[in-house]
Amino acid sequence: MRGRGDRGTEGTKRSILLRKYCLTASRSVQLEKKISSFQQLMASWPFPKVYGLWFGSVLGVSPALTDMARRGLWLALPMPGLAVLTSWYQGNLMHSRRTRGITEAIAIFMFTSGSVMAAGVWLGKFGGLYVGLTAFSVGTAMQTLWLWRRVRVAPHARQHRGP
Repeated sequence: MRGRGDRGTEGTKRSILLRKYCLTASRSVQLEKKISSFQQLMASWPFPKVYGLWFGSVLGVSPALTDMARRGLWLALPMPGLAVLTSWYQGNLMHSRRTRGITEAIAIFMFTSGSVMAAGVWLGKFGGLYVGLTAFSVGTAMQTLWLWRRVRVAPHARQHRGP
């Protein structure tokens, strides 16, 4: 049986853990804002020219591949923001000890990206870079949506669980 002193110590430990979690969460939100600013900056007009200089002059890629890489970057534009959200939702699910949604989200990512890749190969109209980036972006978006759905359900389910 626990005495009063044990409960106080346990409560203190919980409050310290909660404080650490809140500080980490606030840092994640700040990181998300920075990534969002980077995405806005990346989408601004001068960067396609910089991409061309980077791929063509610095890396020495041929002009045809430089053009392909420059176009492909637009398909990858949502990836930093989706990565932040995916990590955020996974962390929330881990904290609430409802990790089944993470496994489901990974399965959804694999199915979605595999389906998009199979469709791209079957159509045969687009280059592999475009199909791969589209598959990865769409798969990650579906994974993030599924995690978002599971995070919305998790607090309600946790309230009804036992200790």
